[in-house]
Amino acid sequence: MAPVGTKALIFLDPNKHRSYQNHALDAWYVGPATSHYRNYRFWLPDTNGFRTGSTAKFFPAHCKMP
Repeated sequence: MAPVGTKALIFLDPNKHRSYQNHALDAWYVGPATSHYRNYRFWLPDTNGFRTGSTAKFFPAHCKMP
């Protein structure tokens, strides 16, 4: 898990996007998705909404990830 407010990329399912569409979305980590197994909860600035995702890349600025 990452600290709340960590910048992240949420990777989209390859079956749900077109070949030339972006493969990831910019987001901010909000916390774990407690009602889903091994998923995270993110806030997306583009849509100003929340999304649950299972595959993500985190970019911590103030701490090192193990």
